[in-house]
Amino acid sequence: MPKFLIKRWHGMHQLWAFVLIIVLTIALAWYDWLYGLISLVLAAAVGVYSVLAERAFRRDLKTYLGTLSYRVKKAGSEVTSELPFGIILYNEDNKVEWHNSFVSRMLEKESVIGESMDELFPTLSQAKEREGTLETAIGGSVYELMFRFDERLLYIRDITQRWQLAKRYEEEKIALGIVMMDNLEEVTQGMDDQQRSALLSRATAEITDWASKFHLYLKRLTSDRFLIITNQKTLKQLELSRFVLLDEVREMSAEIKIPMTLSIGFAAGAESIVELGQWAQTSLDFALGRGGDQAAVKVGQRQSFYG
Repeated sequence: MPKFLIKRWHGMHQLWAFVLIIVLTIALAWYDWLYGLISLVLAAAVGVYSVLAERAFRRDLKTYLGTLSYRVKKAGSEVTSELPFGIILYNEDNKVEWHNSFVSRMLEKESVIGESMDELFPTLSQAKEREGTLETAIGGSVYELMFRFDERLLYIRDITQRWQLAKRYEEEKIALGIVMMDNLEEVTQGMDDQQRSALLSRATAEITDWASKFHLYLKRLTSDRFLIITNQKTLKQLELSRFVLLDEVREMSAEIKIPMTLSIGFAAGAESIVELGQWAQTSLDFALGRGGDQAAVKVGQRQSFYG
């Protein structure tokens, strides 16, 4: 029993109470030995009762504390198991010693105790014994790994929704492009207005079909220049197609035996729309400077060429 509870039973009030009982018993015995004897028996009964009551209190308190400890441990175990994030404890050999149910659900295994951490999470090898976080994909979901090497402890949090929102945010950022007919003035020299109009119509049809295919916003700026507005997701698709429009226009010009080509400048990832427009024009200038008939793309610090 804790000392502060013992004092409840063996404090000064108990001592003075027994001293008072003894004094009264002596007084009664001095007055009449029979009354003194009765008082002594009653005092002994009170003493025995106090001892028995203390033992009963200790027994009940021990039982209560044992029940309370069990309830606390059970509640703690249930709470730990139902936490919305994973917890893994591993030993010096990098083997899993314990984990909660979140880890079992995440890895779709009943238990991974005894398995190697490097096999379960290959990205942990990138940590190199330093505190921090890593992201990894498991079963179509993205998780954040927060590791504590000194404690041999790993926290796992599902960040799939946050990652998807961040990805969507990046994909929906605006991308600007400029499409230009490289040598329109040169190839149309000697043509009458009807031939020039027919050539422009056919080239414009190729550009319009391409824009429609990739769901691009197309706006004609001048007779030989077009503005394109799209997002970074579509720009990636254009890069994967390696700007097929260049090949289509080249094939069209070969059919009609007129050496017409296109140059394309695209930009994305700038801090402002003004800067984005400047990047798009710079990309177009790069494409023209490299001889035309190609596409230049600037995304942040990356500059790529196609064609």
